[in-house]
Amino acid sequence: MAKYYGNCLVVDWTLIDIDTMFNEVIGDVVKQTLDPFMSNIVQHVLEFGRDDQRLKIVRKLTQHPDQLVEASLDSYGTKCVQKLISTHNSKKEIALVSYSLLSGFLYLVMDLDGNQVLQRCLSCWSVEDNEFIYDAATRFCYAVATDEHGCCLLQRCIEFSNGNSQQKLVKEICKYAFHLAQHEYGNHIVQYIIQMQNPSAIAELTAQFNGKYVQLSMQKFSIHVVEKCLEHIVETRARIVQEFLAVPYFENLLQDPYANYVVQCALKFTEGSLHESLVETVRSHKILHTGPYCRLLEEFLLTNAPSRHYLSLFHIGFLLILSNLFSKPSIAKTQNPISLLLLLVYVVM
Repeated sequence: MAKYYGNCLVVDWTLIDIDTMFNEVIGDVVKQTLDPFMSNIVQHVLEFGRDDQRLKIVRKLTQHPDQLVEASLDSYGTKCVQKLISTHNSKKEIALVSYSLLSGFLYLVMDLDGNQVLQRCLSCWSVEDNEFIYDAATRFCYAVATDEHGCCLLQRCIEFSNGNSQQKLVKEICKYAFHLAQHEYGNHIVQYIIQMQNPSAIAELTAQFNGKYVQLSMQKFSIHVVEKCLEHIVETRARIVQEFLAVPYFENLLQDPYANYVVQCALKFTEGSLHESLVETVRSHKILHTGPYCRLLEEFLLTNAPSRHYLSLFHIGFLLILSNLFSKPSIAKTQNPISLLLLLVYVVM
């Protein structure tokens, strides 16, 4: 009967008594959570069942730690586990669930469905209840940060944590910042920390990056980290530009598809004498007019250059003569309004 109702497009749950549903699933609840039909019944009992019924289901699911992990990794089971986490939880239930999830933490992190279970904990439970996630994320920091799904979880951990838990996690990430910045997924968490504007974290990051900005600027993923440094860390702008100008092969940077982009970012975020020195150095290289990526940089310079209007005596004289040809002699002897109008239009344009 449960499978029949679960297979309906519209299920009228009032047709089935909650106790009947509970008795149907409690016998082998782990298996039921993995079933595409019975998992709906389990979710309904978790949401609307009595506290004692919920606790019995939790005890069954956590009788062996790997059972809850198995359910979390399943496309149907994960919905049951997330429902369990998001509905009213007692401290006893949270303790049982967190202990079981911790046993398979890395498996959960690196799996799309399992990752969603951990993120549901972060969004529904308190900071204290999620301490097991923060501790595990800190302990396995590099493995989590370099995983496709793990880097997202790490950002959520930083977002939801606070105080000492957040500080420990950020500090651990900063230890690997230089290597993470060059990683396909790890660079995202470094960018996230830069945007946080945490003074101690910024100091640690810049200490690792100083002297290596050119190297980071010639790598596919780390260029975005350098871009964030230019955008959010004002004190690094001079250092980055100086490292660029100090290299003996500056032309190679202009021709590099990645370094070229960083040079554009530096031109965008710098000001004053620092900006002028960079512009002057870039324009002094003839390769700017020929290289495929240099042309993009040249277009950027032209687009962002301040507009300057110069009027030569020849142009002024030409406009005056042209205006006099179409004006009456009597008017030309005085202040010709047409001449003045043409001059004004020319200057504005």
